Amino acid sequence: MKTLMKNRKTVLRGWVSGILMLLTFALLAGCAANSGRLAVNHEVTNAFRQARVLPDYNYYFSGREYQPRAILGIHKDYRLGEGLLWRRVKLTQGKLAAWISQINSSDMANFRSGYRGYSIYDAEGREIGVWYSAVDWTTIKKGTGNEVFVYTPSRDPNEGLQGQDHSLY
Repeated sequence: MKTLMKNRKTVLRGWVSGILMLLTFALLAGCAANSGRLAVNHEVTNAFRQARVLPDYNYYFSGREYQPRAILGIHKDYRLGEGLLWRRVKLTQGKLAAWISQINSSDMANFRSGYRGYSIYDAEGREIGVWYSAVDWTTIKKGTGNEVFVYTPSRDPNEGLQGQDHSLY
């Protein structure tokens, strides 16, 4: 009798574990279904480094105005969602050239050369924007209609600013 009860408990635990794993998988798949991604794009890198402002984009920056942590261009077919910490800017070639110069001098002083250009893709694989930053990850989500949410980069926890508002750096 004890063996029969023990076997029932084992079977029940197996079923419960299986159901929990399926629910976890479904939850993760549902979250990923609405997420976009960044992909390194050397043409985007060159455009930024040559201070070429792409005409079909609205531009935003995150970080200090004289040295952005990231520059974001959202194609004019899309709208950046409200409530994010990006600051919109009327980007000119002169302003972009000044930013790139400041970024490059700061990178050289810190022995880094990490700023790169990325294409931003939505969950369906459509290119919706461009990203220029030393940070190579972010969260990208589709809102309703043509609304997109691209989160500002936060500092790498290894940089020593844990627990602070990183959006302004």
